[in-house]
Amino acid sequence: MRELIWSPTAQADLAAIDDFLYDEDPDFADRVALSSVSSARCLLDWPFAGSSWGDGGQRKWRVKQTPYILIYRPVDDAIVTLRVLHERQDWSIEA
Repeated sequence: MRELIWSPTAQADLAAIDDFLYDEDPDFADRVALSSVSSARCLLDWPFAGSSWGDGGQRKWRVKQTPYILIYRPVDDAIVTLRVLHERQDWSIEA
């Protein structure tokens, strides 16, 4: 079975998203967090479901019912979530 690994940067992205959204709409903040985890878990069964992105083997996968995108890399028996970015964010950020 594959393992789901969240990079420290992806964890920090999720924390920053939660901090940003929580004051305005705590329920939406919770939904984004739960949906991010659920979307990443989906990749355990379908590691190449997302479109390729960049030249380092990264792929992107939309977080269901949110404006956020997971940047991830399938490796051996794991999915490594590298970043969680807003669809309108500057994507030139290193993953």
